[in-house]
Amino acid sequence: MPIDKSALLESLEEAKYTGALKITYQDRTIVYRNLAELNQTIRAQAGPRTPPRRTTPEGYLDRQGPRRRDRGDDLMGSQEDKAASLAPTALDRVVTWISPERGLGRMTARLKAHHLELHLRRYDGAARSRRTSGWLAGSGSANTEIGPALHTLRNRSRELVRNNGWATRAVRHLTNASVGSSGMLATPVQGSDALQATVSELWGDWTKSTAIDPEGRLTFAALQSLIVRECFESGEVLLRRRRRRVSDSLPVPFQIQLLEPDHIDTSRTERRTNGNVIIQGVEYNRIGRRVAYWLFPSHPGDSIPLHGPRLVAERVSAKDIIHLFEPLRVGQVRGVPRGAPALIRHRDFDEYEDASLVRAKIAAMTVAFITNDVDGKPATGYGDADETLPVEGMEPGTVEYLLPGQDVKFNNPMSHDGYEDYARVSLRAISSAWGVSYESLTGDLTSVNFSSGRMGWIQEARDVDSWRRHWLVPQVCDTIWGWFLEGAGLVGAIPSGTKIRADWTPPRREMIQPGQEIRAMKDQIDAGLLAPSEALRQLGYDPRQVWRETKGDLEHLSEMGIDPSLLLKLAEENPPESDAVEDPEIPAGSAGSRDLARNGAAAIGILHGKRS
Repeated sequence: MPIDKSALLESLEEAKYTGALKITYQDRTIVYRNLAELNQTIRAQAGPRTPPRRTTPEGYLDRQGPRRRDRGDDLMGSQEDKAASLAPTALDRVVTWISPERGLGRMTARLKAHHLELHLRRYDGAARSRRTSGWLAGSGSANTEIGPALHTLRNRSRELVRNNGWATRAVRHLTNASVGSSGMLATPVQGSDALQATVSELWGDWTKSTAIDPEGRLTFAALQSLIVRECFESGEVLLRRRRRRVSDSLPVPFQIQLLEPDHIDTSRTERRTNGNVIIQGVEYNRIGRRVAYWLFPSHPGDSIPLHGPRLVAERVSAKDIIHLFEPLRVGQVRGVPRGAPALIRHRDFDEYEDASLVRAKIAAMTVAFITNDVDGKPATGYGDADETLPVEGMEPGTVEYLLPGQDVKFNNPMSHDGYEDYARVSLRAISSAWGVSYESLTGDLTSVNFSSGRMGWIQEARDVDSWRRHWLVPQVCDTIWGWFLEGAGLVGAIPSGTKIRADWTPPRREMIQPGQEIRAMKDQIDAGLLAPSEALRQLGYDPRQVWRETKGDLEHLSEMGIDPSLLLKLAEENPPESDAVEDPEIPAGSAGSRDLARNGAAAIGILHGKRS
């Protein structure tokens, strides 16, 4: 039977990489004395090596040129390097001689690692090469990654907001964009008109006063502002429902207490005897629902311990806790500050600014250097040799006469080329991490035209609206609304167990082009694509409040002898941005009626879906 050299060579190569010195081939068993003899047999069977054939760009065959390096060579080395790395080392041979099983395990593991590298080559980002040698990427869960770093991230974020103007502006801008000055407005949309009116009045009495705050200082709008600010700065915030007695004479028998996330006992992670699991101070039941929070009675960072020398966390039911944060990964228990990706850039840019400022100050203070040289020898100054030479001052218009041998060399400070470019690039990266536009962060509008500014504003508004709808409204607003209905039922203000859904109106936004935007909105209303109430919500108004005020205005106009239908006609004929004209159909005896009609025509036209 003829020998299949290719098959024999394959068996020999396999024996080499596994460290075996005995092979079985075609009913024959061959035992080699050492690896050197095995390698010699492999070289004899392989024959002389021939330089690889390659085609040059000119189209001719080149046998002598350098070997072409491909993408795999750049990532993992040449084929010869790979073969050398897989070959048994001297240590492998020693281990194999002492313990063949361990030697075989070492070389098998190396072979498996080689195959793993081959799979990782399919993604450049997963390649293990010189360029990725310092890239640390863990495979832990969200809680594993966040837990050890949360305390440091939160403290550094707070320090930046305290002392760094850019971080301060980012948090302030995000807060104002999210809730503004009026906060999120609630409008009941279910039940009878009488019930809705009762609930709206009770809600207004509670939220527009400071009765919602245990300290008696904040309204609901101010409370929202502090909630959002804390969430962006610290990554999360807690709201605790404090139940009160009916005798406390509050509109509803409870108040909202804000707590910083430091109150959560992060170190408490355990499995309880009832099957519940506590992860970083948050307790879950067997089906994965939050049932309790383990909270310190006072802030752990208080300089004066209010609850003794040792703080012990207490279990608080999750029914009385709102935990607001923006989850970024599945299963995430705790939140991280919004500016966490920009902490290092903030620090570096801050230090760069300080260094540039000190450099400029030193250069500006040093104007000139005076040198003394008399008869080729340096002068000793105006006093003894050990006295310090005086530092001269300069004033505008000064003419100074020098002594013989003295010379003046003026300081030529180095310029700060590249500062503006570096600052612009750094601030763009910082603004991206915070989720705000570069113009909003810096106030720099020098390179912004109307189109680019509008696009940046639209994108930023979309991000803020997404954050409100996904996290702020369902986690905070809807939960507080449910608590409010429950409390109102307890005091008998509404029937117990009443369930009324509320629509939440974001703060009023400023229009870039009011005339065009209003016309576009009215076109959508006329086409049936937009309801008038939704249009008012987009503008930041409570529709029912607008309807009530409009009804009162129309009744007041009728009492003044002004026909409201004339306002509708004026809204059709005279757009608000055009010059108003005298309308002979308006009664002449109505003093000031013409001006009043012009001012209210556009608004009433929008309410009734009229085109201007």
